[in-house]
Amino acid sequence: MGTIVWGTEGLEPDSGFDYWRETVCRAVLNVATEAPGPQETFHASIVGRSFGEVRIASFRSTRHEVVRTPRHVAQGDDSVLISLQERGECRLSQGDERLLLQPGEIGLVDGARPFRLSFSEDVRRVVAVLPRRTLLLKAPWLVRGRPHRIALTSRFLSLAQRHLLELARHGEVMDEMSASLLTDNLCNLIGLSSDADGPRPDRLHEAILAFCRGRLGDETLSPGVVAAHFNISLRTLHARFAASGQSFGRWLLATRLEESRRALLDPRRAAEGIASIAYSVGFNDLSAFNRAFRNRFGVAPRQRRSRDRA
Repeated sequence: MGTIVWGTEGLEPDSGFDYWRETVCRAVLNVATEAPGPQETFHASIVGRSFGEVRIASFRSTRHEVVRTPRHVAQGDDSVLISLQERGECRLSQGDERLLLQPGEIGLVDGARPFRLSFSEDVRRVVAVLPRRTLLLKAPWLVRGRPHRIALTSRFLSLAQRHLLELARHGEVMDEMSASLLTDNLCNLIGLSSDADGPRPDRLHEAILAFCRGRLGDETLSPGVVAAHFNISLRTLHARFAASGQSFGRWLLATRLEESRRALLDPRRAAEGIASIAYSVGFNDLSAFNRAFRNRFGVAPRQRRSRDRA
């Protein structure tokens, strides 16, 4: 895990904000920052960590604004920002949507579209940056380009808060397996937050995903099998997946690969061969599994397991 620790203490007042922008880009996401009035002295501190494709940062600062422009978006990084407002307020705007995050609430922002975050007072926040495809596996109701707010009345807010805080405060003492499991749980909790401000979840689609997750090891799992189980047409099935931004095939492949990654990191399965793990999540061709795994994670399955043991 990589760690960044930084603060304005000891810096010249006129240079602190420039360093802040650079640090936020390294620890969180490529953005621009806008300073408060010229007569105000800016103060901030941040602790950022990364593990795998996930970045998480805890910071406090005086008032300022954060802007992700079309130029930043064009540079890539298709991520979702999950932010816990610990202190102060955050005004979030993306497209035509406007949200106000109060202390204790969680916001979700699509990093693939421009946005603006305004902090009009001293703030303290925790921000996790996850690949959009990872969160979409558990929260298919997320709509690209629209921000969401998990309000104080949400049934799962307190659990999601605890997971974010655990990752932010104790990430340096976790191994990658523990951090990965906490991140998976966080995604599950967000997926369950059907009362998040924004589009309502599709209950049929959620049931379809649950059915498929329970049968990942079945290599015969197909659109036809799923449609027959729910007594719906193939057209309806494909429309449900299209609405979430992923086809059935892409979702199934991504989910099987994520499950295989977790299995490779699981110490309880350390003695199990890679072929056995591949077959257990529904792959019937080891070469195809190795290629798909490398394309998804950038390393071969054996390298991924060896790196965790090192």
